[in-house]
Amino acid sequence: MPKKIIDIFPPTSTKVFKDKLFSLPYKTKKFWSFRKKIIITIFLALISVFFLIHFVFSEVRIEIWLETEPLDFKEEITADLTKENANDLLSSKTIPAYIIDTGEITTSQSFPSSGKTSKESKANGKIKIFNNYHLSQTLTVNTRFQAPSEENVLYFRSTKAVTVPAKGTLDIDVVADRPGEEYNIEPATFSIPGLVGLPQYSSIYGKSFSPMIGGFKGEIWKVEKEDLESAKNILAEKLFTEAKESLKNKAANEFVLLNVDDVIKEEILEASSSFEAGSETQYFDFKVKVKSQALVFKKSDIENFAKEFILSKTTERKKIQESSLKTDYSPESINLSIGKIVLKLVFSAKIYSDIDSSSLKETLKGKTLKEAQDILENQDQIKKVQIISWPPWIKNVPDNSEKIKIKLTID
Repeated sequence: MPKKIIDIFPPTSTKVFKDKLFSLPYKTKKFWSFRKKIIITIFLALISVFFLIHFVFSEVRIEIWLETEPLDFKEEITADLTKENANDLLSSKTIPAYIIDTGEITTSQSFPSSGKTSKESKANGKIKIFNNYHLSQTLTVNTRFQAPSEENVLYFRSTKAVTVPAKGTLDIDVVADRPGEEYNIEPATFSIPGLVGLPQYSSIYGKSFSPMIGGFKGEIWKVEKEDLESAKNILAEKLFTEAKESLKNKAANEFVLLNVDDVIKEEILEASSSFEAGSETQYFDFKVKVKSQALVFKKSDIENFAKEFILSKTTERKKIQESSLKTDYSPESINLSIGKIVLKLVFSAKIYSDIDSSSLKETLKGKTLKEAQDILENQDQIKKVQIISWPPWIKNVPDNSEKIKIKLTID
């Protein structure tokens, strides 16, 4: 009896499944159709991104470490004020020198006097003589006028002979009989002791309308010659210190100012005092005006000379690693009057063989990364190589040289 073969889905079951599928609601059918479109779109987008990365954004970055050779030299070089430019540095071993200056700098200050001296002076002033008598009165030189005083008798004397008219007045100059501050009195009425016992005594008298001044007896301050010299030195030193800082600031960005006094010329243009030596005063004002100049040279000229000298001692296609250049200089001799500085120059740098990046790209185009690595490592001037590809799965150097990035590193 032949076996009965049953399909995986019996006809009845298949028909039932189809009936169920086609009997699904319209919204459910639409969801399955939309999902299918999304999957296809994502798949196509992924393929596009892959091709975009692989063919458009792909690149190879090659970092090359070059072999370097250190060189050291010592030379003598002259900075000369008469050299007009920085040409022929190597043959002449001379660089230009320059003068920088501060311009005029001025300062002033008050100083105390150190000297003392004894002094005596008599008070003086003016008296108006009143003559109320009916006859004129003649008074000789040194006629005494007595000021009212409860403690001491104070006399003032006339400085010249005068005749006072009857019923009139006359102004005269008087000087104290003795030195001292006690004669510096306020306005007062004066009697004339020489007329005592005479009828005109009560009718003739003197009267002052302003204080008597100038009376003194004691020690006073005096300006000494040493005070003036000290003031000048103090202010000049202060200004020259400021000037030196100013010169350093001016030289900082472009020039070299050696840290020795021989390259700086200091000049006092003016030194004056409000009082001369011997003047009687406790304080005096002093003023100083100075100017400073410095002989300098450019650091760039030193470096250019060093570079030219180093390259002159090497073969062609050698370059200097700029960051490795070191220069040190010290003065052998300085002649400020003629504007020359002889320098002892010690300098060093690393040199390396140059690589033509354009030619190298042409050589490496289309090579496998392994071949490119071998080619580069067999170059004598190359110490180390690192190749990084993007995206990581590419195995060849691109044929487009713009997609090959080369970075040269010099240790």
